[in-house]
Parts: sequence; structure tokens; C-alpha cells
Amino acid sequence: MEANTDRFVLIPADELNQLKLKINRLTYLFEERLSDLKQKSNRYLTAQEFMNCLNISRSTFDSLREENKIKVIQKGRKLYLSETEIERYMNS
Repeated sequence: MEANTDRFVLIPADELNQLKLKINRLTYLFEERLSDLKQKSNRYLTAQEFMNCLNISRSTFDSLREENKIKVIQKGRKLYLSETEIERYMNS
């Protein structure tokens, strides 16, 4: 026996307006968080900037790469680390 899902529900206008406000607020927060994530994922440091921040040598940096402790992106001859990758490394 299949349940009938085509039903109408009466909701007082003030409750409906409160629900609309909550949905709008949740939508705003979701879009704001999504925007933050997009911006965060688009921020990069060069390998040199990363080494300077941590005060490490190039050989230490290369060791971290070889041991897969950090992941880099290579564009041409330059190496970059995403902000999310840096946070992952710092929290490990």
C-alpha cells in the first residue's frame, strides 16, 4: 500500500514567515561558507615563501616532498603549496 504524498498542510502565516527567514539565513550561511572554501582553496604560497615561513632549508623541503609529507603543484619551474595543504601539514 503506497502512501499518498500529495497532501496540503495549513501553516499559520507567522510560522511560515519564520520558516522562510530560517531558510534564507541557512542559505546565506551556506553560500558564505562555500565562498570561504573557494577562496581558501585558491590561495597558494611559493615553495620559497613556505621555506621562509618555516625557516627550513631547501634540502629539508625536498625531503618533505620525497617523504610525501607535503604535496606541491608545479607550474613551469615554480613550485606552489595550497593553503589547505599547508594547514594539513601543520596539523599533522
